[in-house]
Formats: sequence, C-alpha cells, structure tokens
Amino acid sequence: MRDRLLDSLRVVLQTSVEMAACQIASIPPKGDDVAVLDIGRNRRVVVTLLANIAPTGVVHQGVLAHHRMIAAKHSRKKCLLVIPELELHKPSILTPRVVITNMDVALLRASLEHMVHH
Repeated sequence: MRDRLLDSLRVVLQTSVEMAACQIASIPPKGDDVAVLDIGRNRRVVVTLLANIAPTGVVHQGVLAHHRMIAAKHSRKKCLLVIPELELHKPSILTPRVVITNMDVALLRASLEHMVHH
C-alpha cells in the first residue's frame, strides 16, 4: 500500500502544473510517514499513511498530526493524512496544517493543491 501511495504521489506531481516544482523524498519504511514533499517557499508536507483507523478515530489522528507538526523544529510543516479505507468525496481540511484524504488520486491532487496554496 505504501508503494502504491508513493506511485500515486509521483503521478500527481508529474501531472499537475501547480506542483511541477515540488520535490518528493520517500522515507524509509519505519513508521507511518511515507514521504516528505518540498512544496516551495520553505514549506514541507509530511505524507502519513494510516491503515486500520476506525472512522471514529480519524479526527483524533488529525489532532495528533497537528500537534506533531507544530511541535516540529520546522514551523512550516504540514501533514497529509492518508487513510485508505476512508470514504470521502473531497479532502477534509482539519486545520491549516492537516488535511485528511484517502488513496484516490483526484483527492490526493486536490489535497496537495490546497496545501500548496495555503
């Protein structure tokens, strides 16, 4: 699932004019973080894959991600939480630093485009 997400992220970056300058770095499979995207202007997005999260735990995971981003040394970090089983029609913008989505390429694109612009 991790490799599929990385492939989807690469497709989004290659096919989006708005994200043409973004750089992706994969993270060794040691935790839930899959990749870090450099989205310009000294901003980064940590892409986190969370499998087996109950729908009732999604917001809690988002809050934890928000706290992790504001506690980081680099204050301009954001987090894209990817929850494969989550049924969504559009990305869920939890906070200015955290967006929640599923594995759908269109939703990944919409999430990242939002994060680039805000």
